[in-house]
Amino acid sequence: MQLLMLAVLLLVSLTATAESLRFARNENLPEQDVAEAIFLQAMRNLQVSVEVDAVPPARANMLNLTGAVAGEVARIESYGEKNPSLIRVEPGHYYLASVAFARKDHGIKLTDAADLAQFKVAHIRGVQHSTDIVKDLPFMRESNNSESLFSLLEAGRVDVVVTTGVDGRMMLQQMQMADAVEAVAELARRELFVYLNPEFKQWQQPISLELQRMKASGEMAEIIAAQEQLLVDAVETAKPKVKVPAAN
Repeated sequence: MQLLMLAVLLLVSLTATAESLRFARNENLPEQDVAEAIFLQAMRNLQVSVEVDAVPPARANMLNLTGAVAGEVARIESYGEKNPSLIRVEPGHYYLASVAFARKDHGIKLTDAADLAQFKVAHIRGVQHSTDIVKDLPFMRESNNSESLFSLLEAGRVDVVVTTGVDGRMMLQQMQMADAVEAVAELARRELFVYLNPEFKQWQQPISLELQRMKASGEMAEIIAAQEQLLVDAVETAKPKVKVPAAN
């Protein structure tokens, strides 16, 4: 009850002057879709108008650091360590799994991230969870998006690619690669958090309190279940994408 009263008082003072807030998120990653749905519902519950721009990860980072947006919808904990000026909003509202994918005919077996050192590895530029895994590897390539990432793997220019589990499975379906490529290891699992630009720090507490309420009431779990089902349905009904040629 005390948390609810505090949230109401904070909300009244903020919404009296607030205009539509603009946030950013990483584009083309299904886990971001789920996290965005939760975040948007939280802001609707707070009666705050929000726009979310889906952009490349590096651009989302730049927009947040410069204050061009109020914050980002979903980043992992180490993102805050790399960007200490940004304000993390607790609790986490979703998660992602970092998964390694490889061609079946290569017979690659991994037990943990350390095993990647013997292989040529690629990931998507600007994505923090995979950057944490590949940054010290002797041979590492970066790709601009998921399609070109898996095209590198298909062409044999890399041995392993690292992306989120859901993203990888969707790409295998959409690019018709499920018979040739498989997930070989889950390398990490991390919570996703809202990160605010410090100019918008006044929103940290009301967003935090609302996410706590949604988690405790079961509302967050219901949204996650519904959004994950949409992802499953999308994989099953997706039309195959035109394959993007691998970069030289």
